[in-house]
Amino acid sequence: MLALSVFSLSIVHAHLSAAEQRTESNVGIFKRLAAEAAEEVTVNSHFRSGDSIHCRIAARPDSWIIESALLERLKSTGCTPFVGDSVAGLIGPYVLDVVYSQLDVRYEDSFREGIFGSKRTCRHLTVSVEYRSANARTGEILASGTLTKESRDTVAVDDLSSLEDPGVRSSHGVPPGDTFLDKIAEPFVILGAAGVVVYLFFHVRS
Repeated sequence: MLALSVFSLSIVHAHLSAAEQRTESNVGIFKRLAAEAAEEVTVNSHFRSGDSIHCRIAARPDSWIIESALLERLKSTGCTPFVGDSVAGLIGPYVLDVVYSQLDVRYEDSFREGIFGSKRTCRHLTVSVEYRSANARTGEILASGTLTKESRDTVAVDDLSSLEDPGVRSSHGVPPGDTFLDKIAEPFVILGAAGVVVYLFFHVRS
């Protein structure tokens, strides 16, 4: 009976520990990766405090995340960024073009942690930015290239809907599928484990 109690408590503890963990949302990770890319763009372009920069962000799905990260980073370094057609006639000495950007999330096949553990999947998020910065007056290219920032972790399959944002298309990935072995073996593993628990319960009582 004691062994069964310890076994039950370990299961409860595992579930409580998983529930206590706070998982970052897909949009939250996108913003963090975009901030890393924005910092690298700023450093590579050698922008300094006081510089006026015309930012031109190519329209892409959820490119506002890239734009927000760039503007925040430039402002934090003391630069004055301008965005959009409203800056006509106010062009500063520098231009920053983001000619392409992509935000992507992919889920790998699910797996189970232990016999009674919840199903989990490896989550892979990427933020890619192709940029070019230049001196608008001289035409000199300051920096250019493609940056890709990545994040990998494991999350519970049941939590995917809460990690995705209905208003951000890029935050949605194809739901993970079960492996062939999981589909075939899982019912037998669960039944076998249940049988062992029942056997131990009656065996200890007798």
